[in-house]
Amino acid sequence: MKKQRLPFGLYNALLCLLAGAIMVLVCLCVQSAEKRWYLKWDVSDDQLSVLSDYTQEQLSALTQDITLYQLLSPGTQNDVADL
Repeated sequence: MKKQRLPFGLYNALLCLLAGAIMVLVCLCVQSAEKRWYLKWDVSDDQLSVLSDYTQEQLSALTQDITLYQLLSPGTQNDVADL
């Protein structure tokens, strides 16, 4: 008995569908990691989310404790642990 093969176009369509589903799952996992563990990767050329050397120097030069206030939009959940 001879095995039946999928037509070439159908095979490619299924492969593209599988690749698309994998990409969607990866995006959902990344979004979940950002929300759950507050992870955010800065992939911009200008490194917009990275503290500059000047800012790091100023922060290390502080001699007393400071208080930070987090401003949230209505309806957002605040799960940040107290440090």
